[in-house]
Amino acid sequence: MHCPPGQFGNDPLPNVFLDTSEEYLLELQVTMKSAGYIRSASASLKHFGIFCAARLITHPDQVKRADLLDFQRQVNERKDWSDSYRAQIMRNLRTYFGWCMDVGYITEMPFVRIRVTPPAKKPKPLADEEVERLMDAHRRTAFSTTPFVYHRREMILAALLGWGLRVHELEALDIDDLNPANDYIVAINKGGGTKTLPYPEELKRVYMRWARLRATKAGPDDRSLLITTKGERLPKEQISATIATLAASAGMDVNAHRLRDTCGTSLLSDDVPVERVAKILGHRSIKTTLTYAAVRDEGVAESHARAMNPRLREMFRETGEPLFQNTKDLAAQGDG
Repeated sequence: MHCPPGQFGNDPLPNVFLDTSEEYLLELQVTMKSAGYIRSASASLKHFGIFCAARLITHPDQVKRADLLDFQRQVNERKDWSDSYRAQIMRNLRTYFGWCMDVGYITEMPFVRIRVTPPAKKPKPLADEEVERLMDAHRRTAFSTTPFVYHRREMILAALLGWGLRVHELEALDIDDLNPANDYIVAINKGGGTKTLPYPEELKRVYMRWARLRATKAGPDDRSLLITTKGERLPKEQISATIATLAASAGMDVNAHRLRDTCGTSLLSDDVPVERVAKILGHRSIKTTLTYAAVRDEGVAESHARAMNPRLREMFRETGEPLFQNTKDLAAQGDG
């Protein structure tokens, strides 16, 4: 994120915060945070470091709640900064102090009952050309990676682009949730509710290709949809890293959430009614139209299929014979 000049200056980060801030930023890189997020965190720590240097604060454990409130007041006085930028500075600091608490640099959390108005999130969908670049990068590795890794990544891409799932929602899916004998799946929604999603033929085909490879690594009692080569549930951090690494190979800076944005935008662009998009994405902000009950709306399924099937067919086009004659075959074989 661009760091505006002004009251907090443009000098390098003060030495008093250099050690902890550099360690924190390094950890963000190791955990595969996006380049934009790391730039934003770095700018926020710079502003706060200059503020602390002026008050002779030499370590995070010396920061009090009153200091944070005073800093927030000064940030809010910067009318040349946008509301979202000011809010992001405070959100970044809250995350930083949470990290300081986790690693033991502070023993008491100073960021207590400090209200930070969340900035309005604007979707950042990928353009059609960007989606094609991402898929091209995926296909280029068909013969340079193992079939297991290749089809697991295909399953990740299909779920994020086809259903607009959040990463933690994808992480929680089990193979029982994707039984191809059904025409819908039920996924855990943000906040603990559930949402019912149409299950079109294109997504079933992607799942069935993955199911055969998954069976080579999964234990008899493992139900996780996405697994590691050791048969363990694939953590959300590795799901995110899969997308970030693929995007980097295509010369792009893309996180997994942008695939969710792309799904929602694609549906709306194809004139799918907003209340149906809300059901598919599980949005909580449209309270009058969104229900958390399992709603198998035929109109939602038709609209989803009309908008997504052509895209999914192109993105995940098959290169050989189908693995199964029909979707009932996989169910008959158990979980493969």
